[in-house]
Amino acid sequence: MRNAILAGVLALVGCTSVRPIDAEFAQYLVPIRADGSLARLRTTTAANAVASAPEPSEQARFAEILGALRAHATTPERKRLLLFIHGGLNAPDETVLRTQELAPKILEAGYFPIFVTWNSSLQSTYREHLLSVRQGRRWNAVPAAVTAPLVLGTDAMRAVARAPFAIFRQLAYATDGVGSLFVDEDWRDVERRVERGGLVVLDSGSDQRTWLEQQRAGFSRALFFPTQLASAGLLDAVGKSAWDMMLRRTELMFHLDSTDPQRLGALARFLDELAAVLDPEWEVVLIGHSMGTIVLNRILTEYDRIDFDRVVYMAAACSVDDYEDAVFPYLLSHPGTQMYHLTLHHKAEQRETYIAPLLQGSLLVWIDDFLANPLTFRGRTAGRYMNLITAAESTPAPLRSRVHVKEYDAGSATAASEPQTHGAFTQCSFWQPDFWQPDAHPAVCQ
Repeated sequence: MRNAILAGVLALVGCTSVRPIDAEFAQYLVPIRADGSLARLRTTTAANAVASAPEPSEQARFAEILGALRAHATTPERKRLLLFIHGGLNAPDETVLRTQELAPKILEAGYFPIFVTWNSSLQSTYREHLLSVRQGRRWNAVPAAVTAPLVLGTDAMRAVARAPFAIFRQLAYATDGVGSLFVDEDWRDVERRVERGGLVVLDSGSDQRTWLEQQRAGFSRALFFPTQLASAGLLDAVGKSAWDMMLRRTELMFHLDSTDPQRLGALARFLDELAAVLDPEWEVVLIGHSMGTIVLNRILTEYDRIDFDRVVYMAAACSVDDYEDAVFPYLLSHPGTQMYHLTLHHKAEQRETYIAPLLQGSLLVWIDDFLANPLTFRGRTAGRYMNLITAAESTPAPLRSRVHVKEYDAGSATAASEPQTHGAFTQCSFWQPDFWQPDAHPAVCQ
């Protein structure tokens, strides 16, 4: 057991290099370091050579992005901005590739894209937990290294201690026994009241899996179930520590790790400059996926002077409570804003296998059951349909026609136009309004 843990951690703390980005796409990217400062970009020229010029200052980088934004808006019809923040478990290389792949498509749709990226990979976040951060503060290298074996040992003991409960949860999901565990009112009864009362604009999905798909999924679960049981405790312990570091990084984007409250993170400084550029003619769309919605909550709370036309939460990893605390006041003070929640089908959420196929349930399932510590039902993730719909009755009456909830269908027949896994949202054309609108399903998914 000890050797397996050490081997896993050595793999996690391995270093990776960051892929250079084509120079023409640098103007669409705001990369944030783990400490909340602006990350350095390596760019390539048309001849595919890595540029050797000195890295421009933060002020120069922001000026480049905002200058390109102004140049895009040659007519009032082109004053359209899409701001996207990805979620957890994204390495820098992935975000560079996504920017280069999606920027041309979003430009073709008429929006100027800005991708806010941050290193939320499992390797990087667990390494920071193990070798650097203690109780919310970054330690000097020597004491951090001396205490690293203690941190690792604590994680290992937690993995052993929590393994029985992790295994029990895996058994519950494998046997469809989850619903029978709870004393709460059945969420389907709440769903019917929400639909009848028009408490939100609701588009509930359907399970369109064929008999063969269901049998194949059952066979796969049975085949890999012993592996899932063996790995549940260890991955729960490592994942919990990495999750905490990811949450830390979402905070540092706005306020640096300092006793000086005036030391703002790079995203906060960029948003200050962006707000000064945008005028009422701009159509601004704000989209976040998974943990990106935690960042969106802060944007809506601290930058409500920016008038967003549409706010889109895809598979939101923020809690229901945090969503309501951030979004409801914003919507009440911005009567033209429309809010969209996009969720997987609840069956797809429970049946997803993760890390091929060591874990049962989507990332949101694991956040709810292991990584986070919700004290009430409303502390669970807003991106799971059954969590969100249970809380929908608290939507203020003036907002009910402006809050849209869309649960996608489950099944391979719909996979070409609707996400089937947590990570598939960013593989679909999420910038197209048809992807958000209830009762519209013509989007394209890879």
